[in-house]
This record gives sequence, structure tokens and C-alpha cells, in this order.
Amino acid sequence: VSAQLEYELRSAEGNLLDQGASPEKLLPGSYVSLPLRISRRLDEPGYYIVKCRLRTDNNMVAEKTAAFLIAPWVEKPDPFFSMCHFGLPSAFLVPSRAIGMGSTTLAVYQSHCEPQPGQYEFSGLDKRIEQAHALGMEVYGHFPVYGNQYSMDTTWYNQQKKPLLDSGFPEAFFIPFRNYVRAVIQHVGNRVTSWSIVNEIDLSWHSGKYAEEYYLTGTRIVSEEVRRFNPKLPVLGLCVSGVDSMKLFPYAKKLYPQLKDVIDGIGPDAHVTPCTYGPGYRPVSEEKGFFRETLLEGRKLIGPDGILSIEEKGYVCVSSLPMDDPALMRLAAVMQRGVVMAKGHGCLRWVPHYAVADQPGLSDYGMWRLGNPRPMIGSYAAAARLLTHAAEPLEVLPMNGIYCYLFERGEQTVAVLWTSEEKPLQTTLQLPEDARVYNLFGSRCPFNGSISEFPLFIETSMAKTRLAERIAKAKYSLPALAGELLLRQSDQVQLAVLNKAGTDLTARLSGEKIQTREVRLEAGKISRIDLPLSTPLESGETLRVDATADGQTYSFSADIFWTVLKRVAGVKADAILTGFEAVEPILLHSASNLLPGDAAANALWTGVDDLSLKVYLGYDEEFFHLAVEVRDDRRCFRQTGNNLWNQDALQFGFDAAGDAVSGKLASTGYDADNDWEYAFAMNKAGKPELYCYTSPQRFAELRGSRNE
Repeated sequence: VSAQLEYELRSAEGNLLDQGASPEKLLPGSYVSLPLRISRRLDEPGYYIVKCRLRTDNNMVAEKTAAFLIAPWVEKPDPFFSMCHFGLPSAFLVPSRAIGMGSTTLAVYQSHCEPQPGQYEFSGLDKRIEQAHALGMEVYGHFPVYGNQYSMDTTWYNQQKKPLLDSGFPEAFFIPFRNYVRAVIQHVGNRVTSWSIVNEIDLSWHSGKYAEEYYLTGTRIVSEEVRRFNPKLPVLGLCVSGVDSMKLFPYAKKLYPQLKDVIDGIGPDAHVTPCTYGPGYRPVSEEKGFFRETLLEGRKLIGPDGILSIEEKGYVCVSSLPMDDPALMRLAAVMQRGVVMAKGHGCLRWVPHYAVADQPGLSDYGMWRLGNPRPMIGSYAAAARLLTHAAEPLEVLPMNGIYCYLFERGEQTVAVLWTSEEKPLQTTLQLPEDARVYNLFGSRCPFNGSISEFPLFIETSMAKTRLAERIAKAKYSLPALAGELLLRQSDQVQLAVLNKAGTDLTARLSGEKIQTREVRLEAGKISRIDLPLSTPLESGETLRVDATADGQTYSFSADIFWTVLKRVAGVKADAILTGFEAVEPILLHSASNLLPGDAAANALWTGVDDLSLKVYLGYDEEFFHLAVEVRDDRRCFRQTGNNLWNQDALQFGFDAAGDAVSGKLASTGYDADNDWEYAFAMNKAGKPELYCYTSPQRFAELRGSRNE
């Protein structure tokens, strides 16, 4: 059969760089691999897309989108830029080093290192260290300490732990553990640069009554043995999950006083969630996911001399996405912004969660997929080259939503500038005459007076402080005010207004139902102004308030709708919803009720039989009542405790003060001031369970599983 193999070579931005075709002969019943020869030579660093098509008589036989990366060799890589052991075959250490990675993990798994009690096998550790050192990469140790049934502990050790998890671990139990730890530390020696005691303990403590105690004791043992061998080797602990870090470390703060004398810093697994990229998903950015606040709070917790490190951080992709999909490009930008923030706040390193993901499935964390580097590899490599050994970071925030981090790299200043706004912004910023500008993937590009969510790297000989001043004083086409109206009661609303300007502003508020007044708006903050109304609002009405500041008028409006609760009597917790007979339910049964909005279009929801709800609300003298009738064609109950949400479950919350704002003003989520958040479901044991995730701080003891 005669066929034609065609290709197009494009830049990451979609520009056509080369194309060609070659005739091929396909023998009957044959399986062939056809080499593709690209005629154009590429020298410019960047990320490139190749689209291949095989045709016969104008019929499409096969189509493939592949990608490759051009990354200049970094002679002395920066260990800040790391590659995790998760999903990292030894063969991928070489490409990791080639794109500028300066360090990698040494995972100490008991299942590999102590197959039988007191019998040690460290050849795997030696091989990993030798491979990394041969490439010029530093190695740091990850030592798991789990009291529960951890998959990478040996079967015999898990069997020993299991009965003690709820009764307590006697002191003698830890003697063999200490011997094992000592053997590992002494064997590895100074071939590692630090040790991290890993366990997302804020999640795993729910696995048993003494899981937390095991972690605290195990952390002390590892730290003591490291310091016994070499007191100068740093030890990190409290590698809490993104659940804790996004809430600014409530659990880490609880444990830190008990560990601060034995650890040199903390290494959170600072995932920002939701973090799945692809059709039908709505991930949150680093900025809206509190990552900068996480870094600031982490530094505050450990002090100026403590070590802060991002020991795991990942992003999920829909596995089938082609390499040039816009969702993957946006992911690459979000990841790079997080990397720059972490380096800008003095972190020891950045450790991606997963390297190579070739396994079948709907989604994965992989940076490589089926032999192809995803765009996030390109953006990570660009940061690793342009910020290698960059030091003395300086943060500049000209307006809320505009970010810049400046560094010193040798005799050069390197600035990284972007906005978290979805649309590009224009700026009056004048760059130095010798400035060289690079895009997301490290390719040279012109500066056209605009910035976007895709960071720009600016290299110049201008002093860091002078360039910082220029960036801070430039004008940006970002509205100074953003706001929302919140209904407090029928005759009162609250205006929540965010001042995005770099300075305080005075605003004049006016509207049909409010008295004109002037208010002071603090720079970079959300101000909340209660506004009494001249006449009560009615459901279906639209309210508008204008705010005039610095010669500009901004209008904020809200469509007023509310649900009237009925008094109920004789409510029973039964299958026929006794007591709710007169209540008209709220129906959640159409595509308009879905989040994200394109879930139905992308077949994540197929109709009312797939998932639909009737929600009944009511009250009596003692209680607020909630009843839900759920229709679901497939039921999945596999979790308990803190992970109850990660299955079929009903999640509900109470914003008691009515002060919640949307993601346009602030990161969404429940606060510990006046909010309550719950999940209710059948757990993996087949029993109903209610879990409280959030409560006002004064009721913190009510968080956790409830069964009363």
C-alpha cells in the first residue's frame, strides 16, 4: 500500500516552523515503525510540537502529536531544581540532568532495605547515589515514618504495627526501628545533603489512635541518628499535605512545638487543589490556592534561620490530552509561577511529584507521557536555566494580581514578571536597553508592552533595585477596584471591595437605595462596608452600587434571590423523609447545576441517572434540618475520616455570617472564623459517617469524625 507520511513542526505558540512529507510503502499484514526526518535545524531553546499524519489516497490512517525540548546544557546545575523519585526510572535521570535538574531524591523504603528483621540490603541506595553523582546531581534522603499500614514498609513490619496502632507503641518496639535507621544513616553517610522525614501526617493521623505518636517518636529517632552521625546534615520534618498548607498549617503548627528542637525546618507537600487540567475541570492557580501565603506562613512558623522546602508538589493532567493542548500550556505556566515563588521566598528546593506516567488511566501526574515531555517540562527547564544559582530574591507586587520576583545571577539581574489575571494586561514599563526577554519556555521573544499569565524572564545588567523601582512605578491596565455585593438581610447588604492598586484609595459609594458616603480602601486588601438600604429588597430584584475612586467609577451589582425555609415537625431520619412532606425540594438535576460548567459537554455527567439530587431544607425549635434524595447509577464507598470526600459523598457547609466572596476577589474556601464544612457518606466499613472539616476556631474540638 502506498502511503504518505506528513509532518508539521510548530513552536509552542503555534507558529509553523517547518513541514514536509515522504512516500512510504506498507506491506500487507506488516507492523512498521517509520522514522521521521525533520529538515530544519533548531538551535533556539524552547518547546516544540510535531504533528504527524499517515495518509493513503487522502484517507487519514493515523495521527500523532509529539513534542521535544531544546534546553542548553547547564554546566553547574542548581540543586533547588529537583526531580522526585516517584515515577523516575533510572534511564530518566539523564534527561532530568540535561534539562538542568541539580538534585534528586533518595527514597529509603524499608521493603527494599530491610526485607527481613535485621537483614539489610542497601545496594539499591548505592546504585541511585552513584548514578546521580556521576551526572553531577546532589542527592537528599527521604525517610518515610508511618505508623499505619504503609505500602513501602515490609509485610512483617506492617503486621507488627497493626495491633499497636490503636493500643499504643511500647518503647521497646522502637529499638529495632532505631537500629534500622542507624544502619541506613551510617551506610549512606555524607553522600546525601539533607534528610526529610516524610509522611503527610495531617492525613494519616486518622488511621489510628497512636499514628501521630508513632510519627513524633519516629521523627525524633531519625533526627537523633542523623545528628549522631553528622550534626551538620539538615533534617526536615512535618511534610504535611496540601490540605494543611493551603489552610496555612493548622496541623503543622500543632506539632511543630513538639519537634522544633530536633528538626531544622519543614518540607510541606504543598499541592494546591483542585489541580486537574483538561476539559471539564477547573483547577485553581498558585495565586488563588494560597501558595504565596503558604510560603510566608511557613517562614513565619520556622523563623528566619529555619529551612523551608517544597518536598512534593504536583499537577494532574487528563492523560489523553495532546502535547499542544491549551490546558497543558496553562499548567506549564502555573507550575513555573509556583517554582519562581518558591525560589523567591528562599526555599531549599522544589520537588515535582511525578516524573514519568505511562500507565493507562483517565488522568495522571506525569511530567513525561509515553516518551514525550509535557509542556511543564519545558517551563521547568526554562526556569532551571534562567534562574540557576540565582540569589538575593526581591519581591515586587505593583498591584494585586501582578507579580514580579527579581534575583541576582552573577553580574546579571533576572526578573520574572506575570499577572494572575486571565487576560493580558498592557503596561508602561520601559525595559533597560540591554534587556533580553525570554518566554515561558526560555525562547527569546520581544517585549510588546504587555504581560500575561505566562511569565516573562528579563535579563539585564541594571541593578536589581533600579529595575524593581521601574516595575513598581509602571502603570498597568488592571482595574483598581473589584467588588461584590453580599446580602446580609433584606434591608442591608455588604460591599466587599478589593483595592488592587499599590496605594490606599478613597472611594465615594452611591446607589439608588444607599446613602452616599466616602470610605478608605487599604491597598491590596478586601474592605467590607455594611450598607443599610432605604427600602427592603425583594427576591428577583437587582441592586447596584457605584464606587468612584481616582477619577474612575466602578459598578457592582447583585441579582437577589433567596429560598424561604419552612418550619417542619415530626422529622425522622428514615428513607421516606418523614416531616418534609410539605417542603418543596431544591432540584439539582441539570447541566446548569454542574461545576465545572463544561462537565456535561465533556461527558463527565450524562444525565439525571448519572447523578441528581433533591434537597429538602427546614427548621424547628431546636434544629436546622437537611435531607437529600440522591440518584446515582454507580455508588463508590472506599474512604473514611479525612478522606471521606474522595468518593460518593454529600458535602455541605454553612457560611454563618454570609461573608463569602467568589474566586474573583479571593481564594475560595471556608474560613475558621464563622464557617462550618462537612462531608456525609457511607464509609468503607459500610457505616454512615459525618466528618467536620472546618469549624470556627472556638469549636476546633468538633472537627473530625462525628457519630453522635
